[in-house]
Amino acid sequence: MIAAGIVLYNPEIDLLSKNIDAIISQVDLLILVDNASSNISLVKDLYNESPKILIIQNETNKGIAYALNQIIHACEKRNYEWVLTLDQDSTCANNLMETYMKYVNVNNIGILCPRIVDRNYLVEENYSKPEIEYIETCITSGSFMNVKICKEIGYYDENMFIDLVDFEYCVRVQKAGFKIARLNSAILFHRLGELKVVNFFGKKIRVTNHSANRVYYYARNSIYYLKKHKDYLSRYKVYSNLLKKITKVLIFEKEKNSKLKSFILGIRDSNYM
Repeated sequence: MIAAGIVLYNPEIDLLSKNIDAIISQVDLLILVDNASSNISLVKDLYNESPKILIIQNETNKGIAYALNQIIHACEKRNYEWVLTLDQDSTCANNLMETYMKYVNVNNIGILCPRIVDRNYLVEENYSKPEIEYIETCITSGSFMNVKICKEIGYYDENMFIDLVDFEYCVRVQKAGFKIARLNSAILFHRLGELKVVNFFGKKIRVTNHSANRVYYYARNSIYYLKKHKDYLSRYKVYSNLLKKITKVLIFEKEKNSKLKSFILGIRDSNYM
């Protein structure tokens, strides 16, 4: 049996419906965990009676990590060995699970993941990579996770709330001796913020335009992530990514002042985690 889970927070109903339509025929159970959405009644009207859909409703926004753990626990309770996690605005190919199931018995696989195509930027690069690649990190959306391994190494870190939750889990997967495999024939269409591509001195720069709140958590969690895995992560790489993030904000994005303030607060608050 195969399960899938989607964390909801004020979803765009049309996009969510496309997401659910794409995956529902490929799985035996779809778990929707809602983090206090203002439009949850619309979701319940559409899907409450579906025999293949379980809706778990949180009264407050518990964060992505907490909600993902609810999905994992629901799978444990029902004896599902693997679960696909999806963002609310992603859409998978109609053969995604068929492709994944060919590889679930490969030794030491902790996560299978797809090749991501951003729906805001559909011009793909020339692709000539092998069918399977072992990688260091993958995003939550499209990840097909081994439930037993998740229980063994520890669930998602709820201290992080949102941002880098997936990467932190990936580090623990590898520290425990398991692998993350990307299947390049498995496609997931995903939206990364309000993405725009700008030309900067002849170089294409992808700008996500995330909210000030997301900038806060990215800054805070980057330092927390580094401190938690200082024996594994490159300090230079983490700080370099932070510098790139705030540079893009200051040069290309809207609401620069509020995002800069959030960035500084995030760095400061990482000391209290």
